[in-house]
Amino acid sequence: MSSCLAASVANKHVHAEAIKLGFEAFTSVSNASITMYTGCGDSQAASLVFHKLEEKDLISWNFMISTYAEVNDSESAILVYLQMHRAAKKPDEFTYESLLASFEYIETVQMIQEGEEHNREKKEN
Repeated sequence: MSSCLAASVANKHVHAEAIKLGFEAFTSVSNASITMYTGCGDSQAASLVFHKLEEKDLISWNFMISTYAEVNDSESAILVYLQMHRAAKKPDEFTYESLLASFEYIETVQMIQEGEEHNREKKEN
């Protein structure tokens, strides 16, 4: 069993215990759960915790934008940023850093697609 898999199982147990004890309602506890899930690449679980969280602070928003940027899900990162904006939360430098990383991924994908298209056109001619 890999260390990340073992950590993921432990994360789920700790998170379940926090829910049983009623601590999930605390933003800091949910933020820690988001961080735990993100640390082992479980962005779906992190997203679930985030979306259930009633009181999101700047850290919550930044964690999710960063999580989506890390897994190259630029669309979700941008959507969370727009939700943050609608919730009247003021972004900070970390928010913009994560968004820029997400945009960098989009630009890289576009450049690869353009290169592949150029190569196909070159082969056809």
